Amino acid sequence: DFTDFEMNRGTACQVRAQGNGTNFSNIGDISRSIDAILTSFGWMLVNGADGPTGTGREYTLGNMVVISFVKWKPSADANCPKDQPIGMCPLTPEQKLYTVTVAFAEK
Repeated sequence: DFTDFEMNRGTACQVRAQGNGTNFSNIGDISRSIDAILTSFGWMLVNGADGPTGTGREYTLGNMVVISFVKWKPSADANCPKDQPIGMCPLTPEQKLYTVTVAFAEK
């Protein structure tokens, strides 16, 4: 299943990767790498949103669309108090769990 940033729905193929801070340096670097690859092939960034635990981007090329999400969360063994921002938690690289999803679809 696929939903773009304007809530258009459809079917898409999806690539997904998971790892931790030893595999991925940070959300920004991952997102910039995806952007560099897509824009080098003519894709245009049309929407984006950033937050403390993730980033999402929407690209178009003709009637095709790509949605990419990069998210992270602390591992279950991390001691993150509920009343403080997740970015303030002292985490080892292994305790930062990343999920990268890139979905390709046709409008």
